[in-house]
Amino acid sequence: MDTPGSGDPSTFEEIVRDSLPLCDLLVYCMAATHPLTNADIPLLKEKEKHLANIPTLFLITRGNEFKINTLELLNESNFDSDKYTNFASELVARIKQVVEIELEYDDFILIDNHEKYRIADLKEKIDFYCNPENYGNILRLHDHKIDYFTKTLKLIKEYFIGLITVKIETIEKYFSQAKLKLQEYEKNTLIGTDKMVNSWRTIDDKIKQILEGSVLANNNIYKALSTPSEFSNLKCNKEWHTDISKTDKISNKYKTDAYKMQMKSSLIDLRGKIQKKYLS
Repeated sequence: MDTPGSGDPSTFEEIVRDSLPLCDLLVYCMAATHPLTNADIPLLKEKEKHLANIPTLFLITRGNEFKINTLELLNESNFDSDKYTNFASELVARIKQVVEIELEYDDFILIDNHEKYRIADLKEKIDFYCNPENYGNILRLHDHKIDYFTKTLKLIKEYFIGLITVKIETIEKYFSQAKLKLQEYEKNTLIGTDKMVNSWRTIDDKIKQILEGSVLANNNIYKALSTPSEFSNLKCNKEWHTDISKTDKISNKYKTDAYKMQMKSSLIDLRGKIQKKYLS
């Protein structure tokens, strides 16, 4: 599986998360002309963080940079081992400055595809890690996948537990604030209610005093205006009550007759209007 565009910082997380966990072996290629660029660093960090258990070959291409004689083919006799050793040691130091990784200079594999230099060594390494006939390889190849997905599930679990915890703490915070506000509201309402009750109680007491005073005064006036019992049986007093009673009856009869005449006249007018409306 090739990873074109792996130097793009916007894609390295997706590559590590979606593509590389399916691999049995990683072959990380770096050219001898520019072995470690800024684009390599984030991908190596993500790889070591999440996929450290996947077997990885660090491959140095363009081995012809280490020729002793540039006019001859690259082979073991025309290979500058001291120059390569210094190069590899410096590269290991640079990588370890930015990535926490267990790596030594002799862990690199140097090849030159154009001149077929050490291609057989690369094939032998790949066969060592990926030959399915080796039962130990099968266990190792699947072990790193199980480890990766176990760690991933653990991270997902921790993320959601942390998220839920934050939400619960936020809800509890709002609940506590609401509880305090409610207690404050009830306290203020109770104080206001007590003040209102006391105010109305004072007013009610004053009204009762006024009513009781008015009833007492009216009773006193009634008693003052009532006819004394010793005068109620006098002939003149009885005749006066009789005359008043007759006058009230005559007045009531007159008013009743007047109301009857008025109602009769209104009914006659209404009947005439109805006849006129239906006969027209």
